[in-house]
Amino acid sequence: MISDSPTRAFDRNIRVSPDRLLDLLFCLTQDRGRGTIQSPPWLLSLSPRVSRNYQDLLLGLDLADSPRPRTFRLLPETAKLRTIWEAGDLDRLSGFLARYQPFAEVLYHDPNTLPNRPVQTVAWVRNLAVLLGQITQVRGRFYKGNENPTPDEVRRAILGHFQRDRPEPSFSMYDLLVGVFLRKLRVSPVRAMAAWDTMEQGGVFEGFEFRTGGSPDTRKNQVVIRLGTDGWRRETVLLDEFQGKRDITEIIAAKITRDSAEREPQIERDDVPERSDDDIPF
Repeated sequence: MISDSPTRAFDRNIRVSPDRLLDLLFCLTQDRGRGTIQSPPWLLSLSPRVSRNYQDLLLGLDLADSPRPRTFRLLPETAKLRTIWEAGDLDRLSGFLARYQPFAEVLYHDPNTLPNRPVQTVAWVRNLAVLLGQITQVRGRFYKGNENPTPDEVRRAILGHFQRDRPEPSFSMYDLLVGVFLRKLRVSPVRAMAAWDTMEQGGVFEGFEFRTGGSPDTRKNQVVIRLGTDGWRRETVLLDEFQGKRDITEIIAAKITRDSAEREPQIERDDVPERSDDDIPF
């Protein structure tokens, strides 16, 4: 996950709706040089106490203050938010929001055993992290999904999954996305999908075969959001297939494993460049 968080963190136990917060963040991106925006009607309809939660959160995020009723005055960080939103970058948006301490705790700690926070605070920040693809819930348990493994680490994890005792020399796309990427590598399925082309170009799947066909199990899915110029929307992403791929076979992978074991160790060379951060797909 890319972090845009400043050193100062905003730490207060408040409760807001993830949906309404996203609506409000989008409103802030629509300023076109005026420096202020009008409060949306739904915010004005809330009780003063609840409305104040949103105002305090925006101020804590260095996005806007509300010196007058019905008006938000935009702060400089709104320009950064607009850039992130227009790029549709959920990782950077998560990093930006991590300046709110309870949300950062969801990202950087075990989301199942968070520090001592009110249940309502934990619930909304965890739901927001799920929508942003940073954590994933599987069978009632939450898994971190914002790690950034290297291509070599991804490839080793896939090969290691093949080497388990299994009746068939293959495993499903769901097992790849959930069993390997999420549970082993702590990369959420949607983040793995977003980095797929980069991983292919980096040789992560070289020698593996993907098979297609059949109908996916639509009950296996992850709900995330997509950002756009007209706001944001929920999207249900199937995990039982990706780009028509239904499973990955062990036929070629097994040959790679055998060849690798027979190959003589390579001698390290001084002229081989170190891997840069640009080579990391996530």
